[in-house]
Amino acid sequence: MSTRFGFDTGTTHVGMAQIEPIHNTAKLWQITMHRIANTMSRILAIQEILKNCDLYFPAKFDVIIEGSAYSKAFRQSELAEIRTSAALYFERYGGQCYFVAPNSIRKQVLGNGRKKAHEFWQSEIGPDALAALACSYYVKEK
Repeated sequence: MSTRFGFDTGTTHVGMAQIEPIHNTAKLWQITMHRIANTMSRILAIQEILKNCDLYFPAKFDVIIEGSAYSKAFRQSELAEIRTSAALYFERYGGQCYFVAPNSIRKQVLGNGRKKAHEFWQSEIGPDALAALACSYYVKEK
């Protein structure tokens, strides 16, 4: 397994994880931001946040971005813009991005599609960072 990123989308809380199996390390980010009403400002804000995270990009890496929860319509347009902004950022540095439904990630990584990452890994780490960690452990079938 190579370096992988996980990205959990939110309008005010975003989680990100970077795992580097070669060094046996994981970095987690629990990001809180104010809700941004303007689409372009929201897209640029996500790009700026990612730019300031001090990320390491190998030549080739995968990014698993938590996709839509199909049963929920709440703010899906805003979340889609945030997902797209993150994907474009990672693609610029050579990342192969995959959008995966949350229940698919949970089912594969946690063994249960309904249980959330923060319920599985009971920790002081923020719930969005743990959701991103679950994303980073997801293995996309090619």
